[in-house]
Amino acid sequence: FSTTDVRVFKGRKSTGVRGIRLIGEDRVVSMSIIRHFDATSDERSAYLKMRRAIAGMVDEEGSSDEEGVSENTTISQERYAEMSAAENLILTITKGGSGKTSSSHDYPVRGRGGMGVAAMDKAMRGGEIVASFPVEMQDQIMLVTSKGQSIRVPVDGISFRSRSAGGVRVFNTGTDETVVSVAWIADQGEDDIIPITPHFSTPKCGLKFFIDPFIDTNGFFATFVMIFILIPMGARPLLSLVLYWYLTKLSKLNEVSYAKLR
Repeated sequence: FSTTDVRVFKGRKSTGVRGIRLIGEDRVVSMSIIRHFDATSDERSAYLKMRRAIAGMVDEEGSSDEEGVSENTTISQERYAEMSAAENLILTITKGGSGKTSSSHDYPVRGRGGMGVAAMDKAMRGGEIVASFPVEMQDQIMLVTSKGQSIRVPVDGISFRSRSAGGVRVFNTGTDETVVSVAWIADQGEDDIIPITPHFSTPKCGLKFFIDPFIDTNGFFATFVMIFILIPMGARPLLSLVLYWYLTKLSKLNEVSYAKLR
């Protein structure tokens, strides 16, 4: 339903309004905000038919909860491209480790407070749904079970199926083991990786190893501390030199740690 159907309340303690009508032991397990696209029922049906054909699915898997939809409606390539650009890919995972991806155009808009539409096959062979949210094909997901097992799976390895169809095996759970959590892992391209250049080299014995810290920027600062603070306070010169050398080396290690944290 549209977000405009939910009105703004005065305070956080307000009861709110009904989003979906639950029956029996049903409960809400997931909520997502997806892109809206204005299209008729016939256009969505034609788009999904073309989408399933591209994904290699048979037509019989698709089903519609809308009446009066023509099976012979077609759309132009331009309209298909427009709908494809506005499409959200909805991932659905069940307790038994089954999952699928489906098109957001396969979920018709319903009024707030209604019973909604089926998001999985009626037999629920994979068990109850534990998560459903939008993803991209290049993303990954992490599944965790009730017995502490986890698996990381690429989204493009999960089959695309219609909204009312069953899922495929994503996680092979054991006896009395169920999926309890599903996390989304966004794609991290090469542009997001910051190269780290080490600020120090492997320690080597020799005069240069002991002189280098004294001639860089940190060395000048440490020299100032040693001459104007440590020696006037009565610190022994040898102790001051050792402390100064240690501080300059430590500052370089901190520079590398800060770069990694970025």
